[in-house]
Amino acid sequence: MKIQNLILFLILISSISIVTSETTSSQQLSKGGSMYEYFTDISDNTKWQYGVDSKLQQGIRLLSFGKGIYDFHEIELSLKFKGANGWEYVIHDNTWGTLKEVNEEFIITWTINPDSTWPNVVSVYFTSEFWEDVGWGDPFTNDDWIYMIDIYILDTTNPTISSPSDIVFEIGQSSSITWLVFDMHPSTYEVYKDGELVYLNSWFEFDETITYNLNFLNVGEYIFKLVLTDTYKNTNSDSVKVTVIDPNNPNKSEDARVSFSGYLFPLFIIGLYIRRRKNIVEKYV
Repeated sequence: MKIQNLILFLILISSISIVTSETTSSQQLSKGGSMYEYFTDISDNTKWQYGVDSKLQQGIRLLSFGKGIYDFHEIELSLKFKGANGWEYVIHDNTWGTLKEVNEEFIITWTINPDSTWPNVVSVYFTSEFWEDVGWGDPFTNDDWIYMIDIYILDTTNPTISSPSDIVFEIGQSSSITWLVFDMHPSTYEVYKDGELVYLNSWFEFDETITYNLNFLNVGEYIFKLVLTDTYKNTNSDSVKVTVIDPNNPNKSEDARVSFSGYLFPLFIIGLYIRRRKNIVEKYV
């Protein structure tokens, strides 16, 4: 009984296949009767990043020749990415390949850089065109699109934000802060005044201008901070110092410090006098 269980275990182990990055379609039958298959190798896995080059390898593998067939020639491979709402992106190779032997492969390596127009999930399809050499009237094969795999595109880039200069203006005048922002997947922005949230809104354009009005401010100094967040939770921020002055009393803040010092100085003198009197009393006691 133990021997039978061991044999069964070995059979199960031998039937396990190792999963690799290669994805192979079902076998296809060409017009000339030859058998072949498509395959792809996603060397950078199935999670890509916006704005980053990723490689995808596409190939056609010859399984058997049909009767009287000598080779496949003028092979042209094409690749299609398809997303939601009818989005498509198709590319063709400009190298015509040839297959002359069984198990021979013709491979194209594509370098893909998804931009902001790409959806975050795309399906990959392959197709090919080629002639089969039979010495007369070579038959032409033009395959339909074959689905291969889905690719997920991630955004790991923080939003871009300008850094406006600090602002000084007189009370009663109009003033504002203007930030130039960019992100491929914009979402929300927040404005803080001295650490307190004062405004929250959404932004929709990749390249947008965000303006915050300062006309309501009283005389004083403030720190305004803009925080950007995109749909992938990437963030970025910028801070601007804003100073509002009174033209009728431009040194108001300095006057306040002088006034405060005016109170401190007499107190300082009184303190010295009391200490000195104490020392004199102790000396003669």
